[in-house]
Amino acid sequence: FETPDHKYRGFPDASEQTFREMKAAYYGMVSQLDWQLGLTLEMLEERGLAENTIVVFTSDHGEFLGDHGIPAKAPFLLDCMLHVPCIVRAPGIAQGTISHSLSESVDLFPTIARLAGLEPPAWVQGRDLGPLLAGETPSGSDQRTAVYAEAVDKRCVRTEEWKYIHYPGKPYGELYHVAEDPHELENLYEREIEVRKEMQDLYYRTLDLTEDF
Repeated sequence: FETPDHKYRGFPDASEQTFREMKAAYYGMVSQLDWQLGLTLEMLEERGLAENTIVVFTSDHGEFLGDHGIPAKAPFLLDCMLHVPCIVRAPGIAQGTISHSLSESVDLFPTIARLAGLEPPAWVQGRDLGPLLAGETPSGSDQRTAVYAEAVDKRCVRTEEWKYIHYPGKPYGELYHVAEDPHELENLYEREIEVRKEMQDLYYRTLDLTEDF
């Protein structure tokens, strides 16, 4: 974003006041969405449909709300971009349950299918989030130990402890110890060689599992 014609031109030098006003406007939009979602849920209650309706609220990406000096969405795979809101309300699901377990957007299809009493096809890549919605810890193959994501010219795999970002055909990459560096400020790609190799192996195994050749 330091190049002359980049869309983020000027933000490295933006004042704190500029970022505060930008965030205030963004929070205002979030509040509006909260209000409208509340009206939707109230309508379901009023019409007697709440106990027979599954509601899922999610998004396509997280937001660079000043993180790393960047506003709005950006084609990077940092956690502020990968963390998306996901709220599920369904019959039989206790309200207020919060999970910090790893999950992917592809998990929503088998989850909704099971909530609707259907069996998802065997070839579906996602995993049922039902145990997480119930406040339980998944076991065996239902528990994710890593998640995969991609954006434009890069891909990544993330565990609870590490994140590896792969640039196909390029001699560089990114490696973050997210357990100790949650804001991803220190790229360890050239320093933690053994960890990088382990995460690269996990990355290629993940591509095999998703049949991405």
